[in-house]
Amino acid sequence: MDTNEITYEQFLEMKRRFDAAEDDTTPFAVVDDDEIKVVGDVNKTEIKRADYVIQFGYPNTPETKEKLSDEKIIGETENYIGVERTYKDAWISPRRFTDVQATLVQLYKFFNVVTEDGTIRDLNPDEALMALREMNGEMIDAMCAVVASVLNIPPQEADYILLPSAISASLKIAEDFPEVVNGVNFTTSS
Repeated sequence: MDTNEITYEQFLEMKRRFDAAEDDTTPFAVVDDDEIKVVGDVNKTEIKRADYVIQFGYPNTPETKEKLSDEKIIGETENYIGVERTYKDAWISPRRFTDVQATLVQLYKFFNVVTEDGTIRDLNPDEALMALREMNGEMIDAMCAVVASVLNIPPQEADYILLPSAISASLKIAEDFPEVVNGVNFTTSS
């Protein structure tokens, strides 16, 4: 298996987690005709926080080694240095909520199809497999963008997120912050 590609099983697990997030009633705000509305259970008001461990792969150069000297090195080859960073108490502020949703839209499009009449439906298995084959790189980029957005990782660092971390963090984000996934689902289906 190529460790630089998403497998069909990983794709299905991500789709399952996104679908499960739709059942969560954590509230989120939407703007409709210049009016803010709350969708979901307004009694669920706790601020959600979660910890994430993300692994990065940097080119193995003298400059990189010096830059990463205080980091937790998890591996080193002739070409790469693996680094692990822990992001504690990650949460999505109301201001960043929209930014996170914008990145999630890029990921959400891999699981659904907008039909000619404007409705949204799930991809069938053949469509999902074709999308995965043709757009694997785009999906990886979208996952890294989502993870970077939630964890406030600068874009130049997001390029170095290793695929297994991008996958596991994306799955965890759908569980930890389902209201963001629901907000994307709400805005893309209305």
